[in-house]
This record gives sequence, structure tokens and C-alpha cells, in this order.
Amino acid sequence: MTDGEEVSISEVRGENWTESFQSPLEGEDVTVSGFVTAKYDDAENDSRAHDGFYIQEEAACGEEDYTDHEISCAIFVHQGTSWDGEGVETGDYVEITGTVGTWNETGAEESAQLQILNGAVIDVLEDHEAAEPLPYTYEGFISPAEREAFIGMLIAPEGDWTVADNVGGVLGVVDGSEPLWTPTAVHAPGPEAEDLAAENAEQFITLGHGGRNRWNSWAFDRHMPLPYLREDQPVRVGAGLDFDDNVILEYRYDGWRFEPTSFLPGNPDAEPVNIENTREDAVLPERAGDIRLAGFNVLNYFPHVGEQFEDCGYHEDRHGNPTTANNCTPRGAYTEEHFAVQQSRIVNTIIEMDSDVVALQEMENSIHFGEDRDYAHQQLVDALNAVEGEDTWDFVPVDTVPENEDVIRNGYIYRPENVELVDSLILFEEGVEHLDSGALDGYDLADIYSNAREPMAAIFQPVDGDEEVAIYGWTGDTEDAPVASVNPLELDDWTGSYESLPLVPNLEDGTTIRVIQDVGTVDLYETGEEAQDLIAEHMKFFSHDYVLDFEGAFEEDADPTPTEEPTPTEEPGPTEEPTEEPTETPSERSKTA
Repeated sequence: MTDGEEVSISEVRGENWTESFQSPLEGEDVTVSGFVTAKYDDAENDSRAHDGFYIQEEAACGEEDYTDHEISCAIFVHQGTSWDGEGVETGDYVEITGTVGTWNETGAEESAQLQILNGAVIDVLEDHEAAEPLPYTYEGFISPAEREAFIGMLIAPEGDWTVADNVGGVLGVVDGSEPLWTPTAVHAPGPEAEDLAAENAEQFITLGHGGRNRWNSWAFDRHMPLPYLREDQPVRVGAGLDFDDNVILEYRYDGWRFEPTSFLPGNPDAEPVNIENTREDAVLPERAGDIRLAGFNVLNYFPHVGEQFEDCGYHEDRHGNPTTANNCTPRGAYTEEHFAVQQSRIVNTIIEMDSDVVALQEMENSIHFGEDRDYAHQQLVDALNAVEGEDTWDFVPVDTVPENEDVIRNGYIYRPENVELVDSLILFEEGVEHLDSGALDGYDLADIYSNAREPMAAIFQPVDGDEEVAIYGWTGDTEDAPVASVNPLELDDWTGSYESLPLVPNLEDGTTIRVIQDVGTVDLYETGEEAQDLIAEHMKFFSHDYVLDFEGAFEEDADPTPTEEPTPTEEPGPTEEPTEEPTETPSERSKTA
């Protein structure tokens, strides 16, 4: 074709973009026309906007409606990282002559962006008769194959939408009135759970912020305010949301996305959604069981704070103020002030849980600071008792502990008025070589438990009863979650999973295993089946303030089918937004979880 020849955007796009990621006119100089539908710039040039704009052909890709629509008629026009937004405005009708190219996104493995490359000649046409683009109504589930035809185009989401994820300035959303469920909260591990994981991945859509901001402590753009999140809009998984503005449908960073039509950080009025505040109406359910149990990851509760140590660095908030310790033995708050705030929140949350036993993850192991091993637990118990009364709470000690424990540990606190401590122990203090199971194939247990913060078990019984309940707490990286059934308490049937609390009602063969996880889900399986989290690609966990009761938890032949909807969790979607390589050299970061 002739350089600069006028073509339709659909011709540039071609069919099946997500299969080839290459335009049939790749590398050619073309002229295309359309309306500017979205514009991503940062006039101060101190952040990470997408640095360009979308154009889309008139009306319904030149037609009256989308009845016979097959190929997208929108394309991104890249303007370079120094672009200040000059030259075009949203709503302009433009004619662009430039080179067709593809940007292979940093960090993406299965996606790329079709573009008119930086350096194109842009003419804003004042006199034209073109009709403005018609947004495509997106309601209910639309398969990835159907989405293909609308990549880059203006979308009007309608109907019910729900928050399924919230991380790093982007949200995960799904159509419908419910979030996604952890597959093994619904099915035992196996084909059904795997099928549900695949369905979840197809349904999940990322709601972006029009850029590539990371908000890492070392990133130059960390000062920018997070979009979507504010005091009156906490954005919790399961919250409903309404779209009050159009968005752009993209396939970017290996996943489907709704992008706002402008760069959001620092511009909250441009957010395209209103999100339900579910925290305002949250009510703790009435007790239904004999004992209420809860799991709580306290995210590095360390009474020994960073500022007490000369060699301790710190992470900063977006204003440059110290927050948490960095690259030193303390893993929690850097200042006494921040620790006081953290402890107050933890105390308030535990009291609101109204639980008899709370399994704690990410507690300080105070032996590393020359104190008794349980010093931090005692500090938390004292803080609770200062509010609720003397002797209301106590912690679980352990008689024998392994050498070389991690500085982060697990533990338990409980209400002596309601439950009696029978026994406690650290699991696998002599190693894990003796654990032998076909389920361990492909897993190096020594590596897994070297980062497991010493799994801890405790046995309780109600003060007015003699039925014992065994609880197991473990903390580690999600990708290292153990999947094996083991018998650390010499129980006939017992299973552990990531930060979980398995209950073995009668400590005898034939009992039903019930598992409560810190993500709030309940897994009920027949005896002999492994209770575990399905470690699928992009699977993550979300700790929230659901507290569960177990009605009939002490019944030997309890029905293994969930009697109520599983509680919502964070679901498949990018664990973080892939980005370009950092422009600053990050300092060595300490292990904080």
C-alpha cells in the first residue's frame, strides 16, 4: 500500500488480535480518522499515565448499531513518556498519519498493545459531519471471544457489578451481584474446582486507573493518591458498584481491563464508578455454635519498633513520613506512634470479633530481642484486658520450642472464661523428613517449612464440656502453601492449609474435617480428602473481618456440604499491575510477611 494511505481502523486492527498480537499492517504508515474517546496524560510528568489517547470511528463503527459488528474500530495513539496532554482533547475528531506498531508490555507474557506509534502527525478537524461514537452496552457475562470485537472501544457497563479484588490502585470487578469464590471453598480439590478457577479467570476484569502507577515505597510516583479508595468508600470485596461513566475495554498486561477515559491519580472526580460502602452496615452474626473461633493476621505486631535500633531503615508513606521498619530485625511499626495506632486497631478488631479463640499470624517472636518468647503476646493480652477487664484474655504458651525460630511467629489468645487450654506444641520442630505422602510430590517440605514461621497447634475444650477441638495455625507464602495431609498430633484424619484452622471434632477416625481459614472460607470435605487451597495462577488471599461460627461443629457425622454461602475472597486476577522497570534503585527490602 502507499505510505500514509487512508484506511479504516478495523483494517489496522485485523481479526483475532489476542491470538497473533500483530496487525496485518504492522510497520506500515497509514492515515486513520476518529474521535478521541480517552486521554491519558500527566501534565506534571511525575507519574505513570498511559501517555496517549484512544480514537474510535464514528457511530457504531460506521453503522447505526452493533448488530453485525465483528472487528474493533478503535486504536491507541502513543505520545511518549514526556507528553503533557497538549494537542488533543477528548471529543476531538482527528486525522492521524503515523506508523502502525505493537508495544510489548513490560512484564506481560500473553498480551501486547496495538498502537499508532509516537511521532504521528495529528490534525484536529473542525469541519466534519461524523457522528460521535456509540458506546457499546456491556451487561452480564460476555465471553473473551466476544470481547475481542470491542478492544479499545468505548464501553457502557450496565447491570449489577461487584468488587472481587482491590490491590495497588486497581480493582477487580465481575458482573453480577456476588464476588468470585475460592474454588476449594465450593468444591473439593479436583476437576470441579479447577473448572471453577477457569470460570473465575474468564469472568474477572481489572478496573484500572489509566496508568501504570505502582505506589511502591521506592517508586517515584508513590506520592500520588490511590484512586477509588477513601474513608467513605473503603472498597471491600463483595461490595456492589455502579458505573456512571463510560470506560475503555482493553486486553492489557495479560488480562481484560476496563480503563477510565482519563488518568485517575489525583483526579478522583474522574472515577467512573460509585462503590457501595459495606463497612457501614456490617453486623457481627449471632453465635450459632458452642465455641467461636477466628483467625487474624495482625500484619507484623512488633512491640519492638524500628526507631529503637540504630541500623534500622523505614518505609515511607506517600508524604515521606516513616511507617514500617525496613531491612532490620523489627518487622512492624517504625515508631512508637505507629505501633500505638496498630495495636489500637488490632485490639478493637479482636473485641468486635467476639471470639473465644483467636489464632494469630505474624506476631513478634520476642526471643530475638532478649525478651521472653511470649513477650509480644503478653503485651497484646494486657492491651485487651485493659479494655475488657482483668483476666478476660490469656495467651497460649508452649513448653518446648525449636532452635533458630523465625523472628515472626504464630500464636493464640483465648478467653479462659469460655474455653480451657488442654495442650499446645510447635509442629515439626525435629524437621519434616518423616512426612511421607503422595500429595507431597513436587514439594520440598524442608523449603516450605523453613519459611513457615513454625506451625503451632493447640487443643481446647469448652469450660462446661469435654469435647476437644484441635487447631493448627501456619503462616507462609501462598505459593509455598503445603498441600499434604499430615498427622502432627497423631490424629487419624487431619489436614492443614495456608493460614488455616482445621477442626477435628472428636479426634477419631471417621470424623468430618472442618477448616476455617483466615480468608473467611469454610471447606467441608469427606474424610480422607485433602483440605487445601487451590494454588492456581494468580490466586491470592484476602483477609477481612468475617467471623464464622460452627453450628454442630462437634457432630461426628456432620453434613460435608456447606449449609450457607461461602464467604467472599479475593480472586484470580493480577497480583499486581505489571510495570516498567523501576527508574530508582530500590533498597534491599526486609521480609515483612
